[in-house]
Amino acid sequence: MSLLQDLAEQEGKQERAAEPVIFCHSLEALIEAGLGDVAELALWPRQPSPGLAAAFEALDCSSFEDLRVTGRPEDVRQRAVTWLTQSSWPALVWQTLLGDVQAAFACIGDIEADCTFRLEYVTDDACRKFHKDDTDFRLITTYLGRGTQWRVERAGEEPGPLHEMKPHETAMLLGQRCSLENCVLHRSPPIEGSGQARLVLVLDFERPDYC
Repeated sequence: MSLLQDLAEQEGKQERAAEPVIFCHSLEALIEAGLGDVAELALWPRQPSPGLAAAFEALDCSSFEDLRVTGRPEDVRQRAVTWLTQSSWPALVWQTLLGDVQAAFACIGDIEADCTFRLEYVTDDACRKFHKDDTDFRLITTYLGRGTQWRVERAGEEPGPLHEMKPHETAMLLGQRCSLENCVLHRSPPIEGSGQARLVLVLDFERPDYC
């Protein structure tokens, strides 16, 4: 039984909206949550090996130019794969990124959607205000530095506790939805002026009439 089938048997769609955050055991379950509007935020709390973490921490990004590719999912996948396989980064680094990208597109399958792939080296606050994206759904992983911050904000209530993703954890962030509470907001961690940096991979998917 899939994650979506299991949740559908337990509760209706309106009730699911009352559970804005879920934890997943795999990338496949994470993406199912995005495709099925199961939660506003789904988290896959994976951890890197010490060797993998060290490889990213030692990465020289001084000459790296942010990569952005937009198009149909298969076209974006091919261009991202080409860039990664031609990268001068250490094999452990680019092979890890390549594996994650390939796995994500394999789980997405042949859905009708527009896709945007971004690989960014961030040294400022980027999106400093808590917000919800005007998008269908987003997959995001921070491989180096501090991860995305998020909290639950409901009308008439004090904001919930601040959470921060750890390196290599992956999240599915649901964009604005007409039928959901839209209470899980996120932002980039404030690092500007601290000397810290982040390497962030983002995959955005836009299906027709997603709201």
